[in-house]
Amino acid sequence: MNQHVLKKPTLDLSALENDIQRRLQRGKIKLLIVHIFFFILTVSVFLFAF
Repeated sequence: MNQHVLKKPTLDLSALENDIQRRLQRGKIKLLIVHIFFFILTVSVFLFAF
């Protein structure tokens, strides 16, 4: 029999959940930085336009 079938690793749900939470938090931080950047860009365009 194939050894990969015999030594199939068990799924660690807590580690998987922690990984998903970490990725979501990182995504939220990147999204916040992008929003702040576009806000500053918009304000600067308004200041130069008027």
